[in-house]
Amino acid sequence: MDGLDVSSLASVLSALGEQLGIPGLAFDHNNCCRLVFDDRQMLELRAAGAQRRLVLSSRLGQAGAQWPSGAERKLLQANLWRAGTGGGWFALDEHGQACLQQDVVIEDGGIAELLMKIEAMLNSLDLWERHLQEGVEASSPVASPLRNFPRV
Repeated sequence: MDGLDVSSLASVLSALGEQLGIPGLAFDHNNCCRLVFDDRQMLELRAAGAQRRLVLSSRLGQAGAQWPSGAERKLLQANLWRAGTGGGWFALDEHGQACLQQDVVIEDGGIAELLMKIEAMLNSLDLWERHLQEGVEASSPVASPLRNFPRV
């Protein structure tokens, strides 16, 4: 199977910490690491050793965020083709909060790829948070992050 085992993923996480100016960044006893960006967006990285990959997860909005009627439908529609998600998918976390998740298979020396995936995920979260805060048009067949794609 491609990808790295948990001990190698720990080395990648340590290198990520060095890149971000956080020396000693490591997984906890649950193979989890949490990072906060811009004092508002928490990103959880979990090592999935059996699959030799990282799972990135971040809540959409702050804890307890309430979205307008129809928001769940738009998030599920985006899941169909992973549209506007940076290759991830929407899910509900253990507290019933909407979150965006993404698998990342890390190859040897894949720190640049991990940084790109993290940035893309944070950008997708910002996009969807703005879209959902503006409200969801129930009659719109496509969520606004998808409107710019050509139709065939």
